[in-house]
Amino acid sequence: MSDWNVVVTIASGRYSQALDLLTPFGQVRRSDFYNVLTLRTEDIPGLLEALRQVLAVDPVAAALIGKLIPCPQTFTFNSPQEFMTQAGMILASLAPALAGQSFHVRLHRRGFKGRISTPQTEQALDDLLLAATTGLGRPAQVTFSDPQIIVALETVGTRAGIALWDREQRLKYPFLRLD
Repeated sequence: MSDWNVVVTIASGRYSQALDLLTPFGQVRRSDFYNVLTLRTEDIPGLLEALRQVLAVDPVAAALIGKLIPCPQTFTFNSPQEFMTQAGMILASLAPALAGQSFHVRLHRRGFKGRISTPQTEQALDDLLLAATTGLGRPAQVTFSDPQIIVALETVGTRAGIALWDREQRLKYPFLRLD
């Protein structure tokens, strides 16, 4: 699996057009999953802003992207246990950013079908973050109704990425489509 920090879902049969749109931002690769591309970029903020501007005025380009999720923190895993361990360590380090906030974890899993349960994993990681923020003295609160932060976990095969997206970012970059 390639090294990536952005997962992109694209419209069916639009690979060449998506490649043209995304290549200026870094190395784009097809994944083993239908209509899923990965991208390695050195400038996530630049990518987000450039795409926001292009997609706002170009309906053809806007129709290419199903969703685009940058994940600044990535890791490779080979088992469900390794996934949970590494995701848990990263999320524990992000707990201060969630302290006192409303949030929920959203996992979009590609691969490990039948081995990683999306709902159980989301709940376990919600619980981990609740415990971590309580330990900081500023408990967070899980909510699915317009949370202050959505914790995005994306997997493509044996590679995973994690990002925190606040309400303002979700409004500014509607192509994130986290839920």
